[in-house]
Amino acid sequence: MTILSEILSVTSSLMLYKMMYYILEKMNPRNSLINSRIVSLIHAVFVTILSLDYLILGNEYNTVISSELYCNRLQILSIGYFILDMMRTIKDRKYYKKYHVISFILHHILCILSFFGYHRLYPIITAKLYLSELSTPFVHIEYFISTFNHKILKKLRVMNGTITLLLFFIFRIVNYTNLFVWSMDKGLFEIVGITLMLSMNCLWFFEAVYKSLLILNIIG
Repeated sequence: MTILSEILSVTSSLMLYKMMYYILEKMNPRNSLINSRIVSLIHAVFVTILSLDYLILGNEYNTVISSELYCNRLQILSIGYFILDMMRTIKDRKYYKKYHVISFILHHILCILSFFGYHRLYPIITAKLYLSELSTPFVHIEYFISTFNHKILKKLRVMNGTITLLLFFIFRIVNYTNLFVWSMDKGLFEIVGITLMLSMNCLWFFEAVYKSLLILNIIG
């Protein structure tokens, strides 16, 4: 892509998510955290479908064309989200634990940098990285269920938590471990980036397991 194309892509992405936040803030002006989670859920669904489509159907078409289309669409659907979500995380930092704020910001910075690093060099690897977003909708569903805190929803919460842990383990731990092995004979940026991502995913996974055990009254 040319510099002009990159600028247009980033601008389009920012406008897309600014409009999304604007609509949600008008509908629900009192709870910015729920609005952020809704946008995150929408982003996760978009990029998961896009990545699955590329991995499953990409070879059906001209590889160069399909890779270019995938990277362009992914950038429009993601970079604006990462920039704005990072800004909102800093703004709403009092609602998060300190290490969550740091890890979220680091995660988003790495994702933004990767668009100007190896995304276009390794589109298949990029698509596999973004499969990690398969677990994100279920993470947010857990938050919405716990907010209502109704007895009828307890079974649903346990079921959703089980699915979340399973998807998280497969796509954020096993998947990233395989990608970490792949990165070992690549450049420093690939090694450091995937190592940091894997480390954060392990931290979040152990925290999710701990919370699940609390919900099931196995510990605490």
